[in-house]
Amino acid sequence: MTDRTNINNLKQRVLIVDDELEYCLSMKDLFEESGFSCSHSTDPDMVLDLLKSCEIDIILLDLKMPRMSGIDLLKKIRVYNSRIPVIIVSGHIDIETTVQAMQIGAMNVLKKPVRFSSMLEEISCILKPHSEVSDTLLPLVSDSPIICSHKGMLDIIYSLKKVAETNAPVLITGESGTGKELIADEIHRLSQRSDKKFVKLNCASLPESLLESELFGHKKGAFTGADKDRPGRFNTAHKGSMFLDEMGDMSLMIQAKLLRVLQDSQVTALGADEPKSVDVRIITATNKNLQQMMSDGTFREDLYYRLSVVHFELPPLRERKGDILLLAEAFREQACREYGRQIRGFDSEVENLLLSHLWPGNIRELKNCVQRSVIFCENDLISIEDLPAQYKDIPSRGWSDEYERAIDNINKELIEEALRKSQGKKTMAAELLNMDRKTLYNKMKKLNIRD
Repeated sequence: MTDRTNINNLKQRVLIVDDELEYCLSMKDLFEESGFSCSHSTDPDMVLDLLKSCEIDIILLDLKMPRMSGIDLLKKIRVYNSRIPVIIVSGHIDIETTVQAMQIGAMNVLKKPVRFSSMLEEISCILKPHSEVSDTLLPLVSDSPIICSHKGMLDIIYSLKKVAETNAPVLITGESGTGKELIADEIHRLSQRSDKKFVKLNCASLPESLLESELFGHKKGAFTGADKDRPGRFNTAHKGSMFLDEMGDMSLMIQAKLLRVLQDSQVTALGADEPKSVDVRIITATNKNLQQMMSDGTFREDLYYRLSVVHFELPPLRERKGDILLLAEAFREQACREYGRQIRGFDSEVENLLLSHLWPGNIRELKNCVQRSVIFCENDLISIEDLPAQYKDIPSRGWSDEYERAIDNINKELIEEALRKSQGKKTMAAELLNMDRKTLYNKMKKLNIRD
């Protein structure tokens, strides 16, 4: 049963998801008496439809419900719209559930019965319109296909629109599988060139002679086998964008020609007498250490500074623990659609393993693991037996360790953001965090946060 009364007015909107109708109705009365607009649903299967039809500011979510657990619904909510704050409110709370909910992205976990005044205080803190600290921790612009809650990634994503509006060259670095091409796709999608071509080329996949021809084109007879004129990728991408992946693998000769194109906005095809003007936005990516390559003389310093007007360094997945289950859930749903499977999630042992693994192959490795698990899973939950063989013997950390780490990570991000907003003034930062100065000092010391 769903009540949509007044949910589209200007009041802050609370959605209560609980299978006990009496609890929903009593909480609805209390919230509306306190000036909120409130909706409720006793059917977890209806929640996503409700979110699609109405603007919701915060969700209060029960854990134990028929047909779908609160954890499973939380995963679906985070994949659908990771900006909506969710508070778990349940009479069935333990450390394992708390850690699981926080890893997926719950703002807090409250055990029933909860004093309504305490709940109001918690909600007001999360929804406070002028709280810059809490705003920066809400994950992701809602129309972005990039799933994350990691602060470093969020900083990058929030910068993409501003960067995309310019024609500045962008360099994206990071380990293999961290999502460099996805960031490049977003830059083009958000740019004024989005209706033009987006040409991609992996520079490591071609030998020098072929790469030169692919990039700059050639005239008929320029070399053996050149039986006709061929435009290069720069000409094809004219007025659009070009993504050069693994550009750290370019030879010095190709680097020199690329530098001239960037300087002059002109391309000379192999065998041609005259250059041709091109207007192309360049986005490059590499997993190589370009600073070390410049020191070694294998990458041109002048080209580096041309390409890195804007530089994004993507963190590896092992540093994005809070994103692992979000990404795994998204890949599970994608694989289920692709392979026609009905699998509703991962059991707790698998989730613990996913969080424990270091993922040297990053997001690409995680996606491959989930896809293979979906194919071989014969039940409605993916278990250890369904995982590829190399993952079955990975040692896992205890949930208590994960719980402590989750709490520490949240506290550290809040404190660092408060210090940044207060320009290092601890008294002001303490006020933003609603704690006294001594408590702030103690937490900074524990979390190794520098003054």
